[in-house]
Amino acid sequence: MNSFEVVRNAVRFQTPQRLPLKFNSLGVNDMYWLGPNFASERTQNNGIGLDHFGCCWEQTDEHNMGHL
Repeated sequence: MNSFEVVRNAVRFQTPQRLPLKFNSLGVNDMYWLGPNFASERTQNNGIGLDHFGCCWEQTDEHNMGHL
């Protein structure tokens, strides 16, 4: 079972083989960063777009702000 399957099964409560881990000091990390990217094609329409989770974001004048 790869990291994706471990995390997916844990989120869906489908009994993964082990718990997902983020333990960088031991070289074990099942996580992947999916942060917003305001320079992407998703926000080219007036600075408004959806992230990977379906949340709508709008780029504002304030740094790190803009969740709708």
